[in-house]
Amino acid sequence: SLIFHHTVAVGRSWSWKYCMTAPLAAEYWRRVAFRYFTPGTAGPLIVVPESYAWFSQSSFILLRALSLMPAEFRARVCILTTMSNQQQAFRRLAGFGQPWQSGAEAELQRRVRLQQERARLSALGTLDARTALALLPTAPLMITVPTPVGVFQHDLRWDLSWASSADYNPRLRTISLLWSADLSRNGEEHTLLVTKASNVRNRLSSALARANAICSGDRSRCVKCAPHAPLCASVPKSTFKDTARSALCIEPPGDTLGRSHAFVALLTGCIPVLVEGGHPAYPEEEPTWWPWRAAPGISGDTSPLRGLT
Repeated sequence: SLIFHHTVAVGRSWSWKYCMTAPLAAEYWRRVAFRYFTPGTAGPLIVVPESYAWFSQSSFILLRALSLMPAEFRARVCILTTMSNQQQAFRRLAGFGQPWQSGAEAELQRRVRLQQERARLSALGTLDARTALALLPTAPLMITVPTPVGVFQHDLRWDLSWASSADYNPRLRTISLLWSADLSRNGEEHTLLVTKASNVRNRLSSALARANAICSGDRSRCVKCAPHAPLCASVPKSTFKDTARSALCIEPPGDTLGRSHAFVALLTGCIPVLVEGGHPAYPEEEPTWWPWRAAPGISGDTSPLRGLT
């Protein structure tokens, strides 16, 4: 949304150098507020789609600029993102003040508790202006939506022709277990805020090698062949072709707690094996907010986001 605004409204050609700066992020939120927000009214929710993952300096700049806007406006903003989990350093420095929850349902639960406390104090006649202000939500609602999986044209042409050939049987998967993960994206923070790194990917790929999986030299791709297909690893690597031939796909955390490859697996019928946590930049107790995940104690029928499309 910020990049689109910058390209269309401001008139400059797209560039990370020009888009992801604090002044432009601040101007973006000011324009959004001017167009859609009227203080003191029950105006609409302001839904902002941002398709990149929230682990970089650019995402921090956008949140930091939002934190400088009026609290009533911030609480009206819903940000649709491919993974809503916020790194601990971002959460501390963003400036929203309250114990903000990066999962939409958990944040809605927190807002309900704030509302109940306001009602309780109001009924007792002890709700002063300062307390009333402190019990208002001051942060945006982060909602995880499915990752839009891109397909390179040459991969699409090659894989679709193969999928329609006699060599492909979606019910007879030649790879029992697939590992496809770059070890260089091992949970390291790409900003100066966090320097610790995770070793989840290294440990998992090492375990696969010890279990006699067939791995590439850099261990970015490992396969366990099905008993009926001992030569499954000889087929050239292709993301969609690999997952379409696999029964189970291991999905470890990388730059964030989530991973777009899990959606490739879902689209091609491979069961994703989701690895929970293991990223030092995120709170250990916080779950990975996949799009389908409810907050603890919430079922699909009682979810505040039920029916959202």
